[in-house]
Amino acid sequence: MPLKLPVRVQKLRKYGLTAIMDLGLPLGYLESYLKDYNQLIDIAKFGIGSALVVPHLHEKVKLYKDFGVNVCFGGTLFEKFFYQSSIDSYCDYLSFCGVDWIEVSAGTINIDIERRVEIIESILKKYKHFTVVGEVGSKSSKEADTMTDKQWINEIKRLQGAGCSYVIIEARATGMGGIFREDGTLRADIFDAIVESCNHRDLIIEAPTHQNQAYFINRFGANVNLGNIVPDDIIVVESLRQGLRSETFFNTME
Repeated sequence: MPLKLPVRVQKLRKYGLTAIMDLGLPLGYLESYLKDYNQLIDIAKFGIGSALVVPHLHEKVKLYKDFGVNVCFGGTLFEKFFYQSSIDSYCDYLSFCGVDWIEVSAGTINIDIERRVEIIESILKKYKHFTVVGEVGSKSSKEADTMTDKQWINEIKRLQGAGCSYVIIEARATGMGGIFREDGTLRADIFDAIVESCNHRDLIIEAPTHQNQAYFINRFGANVNLGNIVPDDIIVVESLRQGLRSETFFNTME
């Protein structure tokens, strides 16, 4: 008799997303990796500004897309273009690379919510092929300390209202920023307020550590959207989702 496990939404998924962080996977390795694991991955983010320095960028983007994985560049690269150049030039660069997801963030530099909304609306009006995701939360724990739950919720709802398909809840690759404090603990009061006001299926929660992942899976079930997943952890994350690791052993929520 087969085991009773939580039912996972199958690709192409609208929720239950797993977004990996690609910080330089070699091209040959990536092809083998995707042959085995493409069904477990929905989004590949070329983290930070690494898309400008990674070898074989166009080939890697094509490979991901051939295996049904959406590609996005890190919000830091968006912010770099915003700071030094123009959003149009960034959109043109993404189109040149074959990337049709764009992340609009303010994790490193201060771009107020009014300006971000304006940018998103402009992108969606001018570039019909883009899927836009917004991000809320600063990479600096000290700056994140100053954000109230009302500010988080307001920014999420403003980004959604502007047309974002998903809003990312910042945590950094270290799990020590955004919705997490410097010591790695969750800002539970703020997070509780967020999920009371917003459907968690419209959020991608950055959860780089196994402890983070287990917490969100236990709270929301196997089909919670998780981001900043280390590629080597893809089987661990899927095992957590299906209650096949001790931390989520008794969870049957789908």
